[in-house]
Amino acid sequence: MQGVVDSNYMFTDVSVKLPGSTHDATVFKESGLFKNSSTLIPRHTKLINGVETPLFLIGDPAYPLLPWLIKPYTGSLNAAEESFNCHLSSARIVVENAFGRLKGRWRCLTKRIDVNPTFVPQVVLACAILHNFVEQQKESYLEIGNDVAICRNEEKGRTARPSLSATMSPMRRKSSDQALPFVACEVARRKIA
Repeated sequence: MQGVVDSNYMFTDVSVKLPGSTHDATVFKESGLFKNSSTLIPRHTKLINGVETPLFLIGDPAYPLLPWLIKPYTGSLNAAEESFNCHLSSARIVVENAFGRLKGRWRCLTKRIDVNPTFVPQVVLACAILHNFVEQQKESYLEIGNDVAICRNEEKGRTARPSLSATMSPMRRKSSDQALPFVACEVARRKIA
């Protein structure tokens, strides 16, 4: 699954066309995001420290460097490049958390999905769509780590009741490469199950 995530842990673009063994760059080049970037990515700028700065998506080193996609420096780095990578990495934490929350809500994504393989993209896409819905509702999610699941509700800052997503079953969608409302900050790909 390749996903674009905004600062509110919402998936704004999802691509689930290719198997997990496919290289990230190939998945990206086959995605609707790449093919339709001229219409999907806003072309506005923001004045930051006196410099007109365009919107960038943040990708990991596997992604290509593009006018609208920024990635970390690689190889032997000087202090400024290391500092840049550190700041970029801290911004990328949002996408890691979004994928963790997605898996925490939809436990079927943490193991082999027992459906016909042709339906797996629809199940994963449905989970991403439902994830956005429950994020908007400020529902709790399961933090998964060290074989322990903890139910979290950030608004209350404490352990909470199981979320709505724990009681809902996945729904089907026709498209396996669905663009969701776009307010993106990061693109990343994670292997599901």
